[in-house]
Amino acid sequence: MRTAALVLVLACGAAEACGFHGALGDGFSALHPRSLQVAFAVQDAVETGIVDKPSVTPGSYARAALRLGAVQRRLSGSAAPISILLVDSGLWTRLDPLAVHAEGPRPGDVVVLTGEPVLAAMLEGRLPVADAIDRGLVVIDGEAAPARSVGALLRTGLAP
Repeated sequence: MRTAALVLVLACGAAEACGFHGALGDGFSALHPRSLQVAFAVQDAVETGIVDKPSVTPGSYARAALRLGAVQRRLSGSAAPISILLVDSGLWTRLDPLAVHAEGPRPGDVVVLTGEPVLAAMLEGRLPVADAIDRGLVVIDGEAAPARSVGALLRTGLAP
């Protein structure tokens, strides 16, 4: 199963492409230096039943966009600009203003890497953010102070 996760992460390497739209772009590349780490952690969490298996079906993009919109509303007080990468689909989103299917993070953004099933479990209150971070299911990358601030905001903003 790790091979499937690796292929999906690598296949979504082009800025304009993601797993929801089926385009592979001009070649393969990791979406973020830590995206493989998160993809493997998500796959392990799926295999142990901590989160649901990711699914790309009709309506998946709309479902992901709605979840990302819910995250944006809950984290609206962030002083740091935030970009989120869903590693299972390769979907980049910037939160302020909400831009689902962004080309990637901008310089200075705090990057939050996770998978859609992890995002769903956190939004539904089935997985505490602190546990997701401890398990490597959520990785926050950026300059130290803004990244800590975003981590704290995630813990409070996504709490049930």
